[in-house]
Amino acid sequence: MKLICEKELCTGCGLCAARCPKHCISLVAEELGHLYPSVDQKKCIDCGLCQKACPSLHDTVCLYPSVAYAAWVERRRRL
Repeated sequence: MKLICEKELCTGCGLCAARCPKHCISLVAEELGHLYPSVDQKKCIDCGLCQKACPSLHDTVCLYPSVAYAAWVERRRRL
């Protein structure tokens, strides 16, 4: 795997490095500090798990609760 995703699409989340079974992906800071994945080609087995996990290459579904509850308890001191 030479390239996981295009640099313009990369969010620097590190999910590709976390997903790699051979630990051959490391995040390297560029000149402005943005993190990009760097793949060690000698260790890479081309399994494709990094590309399958990349949120920039796939649409993600976010589920939000339809109802939220909140409460407030105010305790008063008795004199």
